[in-house]
Amino acid sequence: MTIFNITIVSDTVCPWCYIGYRRLQKAILLFQKTYPGGSTDTFSVVWKPFYLNPDAPTIGAVMEGIRLTNYCSFVSFNETDHW
Repeated sequence: MTIFNITIVSDTVCPWCYIGYRRLQKAILLFQKTYPGGSTDTFSVVWKPFYLNPDAPTIGAVMEGIRLTNYCSFVSFNETDHW
């Protein structure tokens, strides 16, 4: 039996961090199912914080203001904001 220690540095509100964690979960399950002896291996996950924007206000903010100050002009961002 092998113990794998995994440290995740993540921002809890980042959607990409969540996607990465879900992929990690799937990879662990796949490893345990397919690798010889993998079903007896143990995975230990430790979480550490990373703040994408440590200066973010604790109260809500208008998204247009955040876009304007952090990314680009409001007009050019809205032109590309069609999902």
